[in-house]
Amino acid sequence: DSYSPLSAGPRGIGVGGIRPMSDKHYYGCCACIGSAGVGTVHKLHYVKTENGIAVNMFIAGNAEFKTPNGNDFAIETQTNFPACGSVKFILSLKKPEKFELLIRNPSWSNNTKLNINGEQLEVAKGYIKLDRIWENGDVITLEFDMATKVIYPTSDTKTHIALRRGPIILAANTLL
Repeated sequence: DSYSPLSAGPRGIGVGGIRPMSDKHYYGCCACIGSAGVGTVHKLHYVKTENGIAVNMFIAGNAEFKTPNGNDFAIETQTNFPACGSVKFILSLKKPEKFELLIRNPSWSNNTKLNINGEQLEVAKGYIKLDRIWENGDVITLEFDMATKVIYPTSDTKTHIALRRGPIILAANTLL
């Protein structure tokens, strides 16, 4: 507790992050930093790279870009992630063009499957590099491994666990 800016311990008080509220509770700078993090999602979701685009997050919606050659390019993302592990990208281009798409393969997904226009491809750890000639209407589908896994904080602790389903962490204070 003394390390957390959310507690009234030495670090929270010393760093200056603690702010008392009128009901005698307090909060630390994490409350504000968390909000700032949410505000940067649009800057991290897709990132322009030297050779194309990197996809970092899996949020339903549409995004428009310029290809490395300066042509219009759009991605429509269809998903209910993280409620499910399926993500579908539909590409829109005025003319075919070769460029790179990097798609993040989260470390928690031990068995990610990827298809382009129905053809299953090998999947790499980290970023999946797709460097090819893209055409209007190309469809990329991902299926993440959303199996629930038990996580122990240390090898000698068996009284507290976390359950992870995909990217979602749930905590439990006893073994199931």
